[in-house]
Amino acid sequence: MSGELWLLLGLGMLVALWGVPTGLRWLQNRRTEERIVFAELVEKQRQEETGSGWEAAEHYCLVFSLEGGDTERVQVSEKEFTRRSVGERGQLHLKGTWYRGFEPRGISLTSP
Repeated sequence: MSGELWLLLGLGMLVALWGVPTGLRWLQNRRTEERIVFAELVEKQRQEETGSGWEAAEHYCLVFSLEGGDTERVQVSEKEFTRRSVGERGQLHLKGTWYRGFEPRGISLTSP
């Protein structure tokens, strides 16, 4: 085989190795029922990664404390990141690993 064919074969394998888990996670999230839990926003995280482009890639994450004592870390848009404040309490909407939204309310985590 020629060098170009091996290169194409290698690139195809890389795409498959990335695409299969991503596709399976997407299917699993689509099949999952949306859940709504009472939560409090306890931390905001802005992370920079050196990407392959000219600028660093930025990721915005919110960390919520759930009513059962667990924590949930979700990646959000910059717009969602800036409109949220640490200490907000309300209903966190999740569908699998997808963040579907947060509705702040004046409630405590012990509310029914």
